[in-house]
Amino acid sequence: MDVLLNVGFDVIYNEVAAAVRCTDGQILMQIESGRAGSVSLTYHAPSLQSVGDRLAAAGVAYTGTKAEALVLEGPGHLTIRVLPATASDMQERSGEDNHVLGYLDAIVIPVTDVAAAALWAQKCGFFIIEAADVGAAMVDVTDGLVKLSFREQSPRAPYLHYTADIDRDWIESVTGSLGASCRIVNDGTVELAQITIADALVIMVTADEF
Repeated sequence: MDVLLNVGFDVIYNEVAAAVRCTDGQILMQIESGRAGSVSLTYHAPSLQSVGDRLAAAGVAYTGTKAEALVLEGPGHLTIRVLPATASDMQERSGEDNHVLGYLDAIVIPVTDVAAAALWAQKCGFFIIEAADVGAAMVDVTDGLVKLSFREQSPRAPYLHYTADIDRDWIESVTGSLGASCRIVNDGTVELAQITIADALVIMVTADEF
């Protein structure tokens, strides 16, 4: 996974799960070979029975079993998986910014109905931290660990949004190391970089406003 290394992730191959597990200090990711579908958000809980009971009480539908995994199909193309917790899942994040991509702003979920998406997220235990209805509507929610940003767009796979100090040197370095995996959208002033990791994972990087 040269692309992951080139965008600031440390990679560990998980032979048991036939997957690549990686982190950039801010997010933990696992890319599973042969697994169809888009990006999913995964939680590990000591008791799936308790999680299932709380979801049922909140009126949140799920599939799966309380012995193996619970799967929630959320707004847009968001999927949340809740798996049993094991000692191997307890991997610490450093909390430091990605030295290439900068600051992880949010996992963005494009949806057609932002209000409905926010209501669903609140039932799942997230709380609203920011909302805007000027232009395209958006609502940011968090559970204290991760921020989800529901944005009024045509539904497609969730993507990661970073902000970085984008300048000419940054562009030359990233495009030089990533090649066709990175696309720069430029209308005279750089607006964003789109980086494709594997088939289903896209990272958008916009200029840091500060």
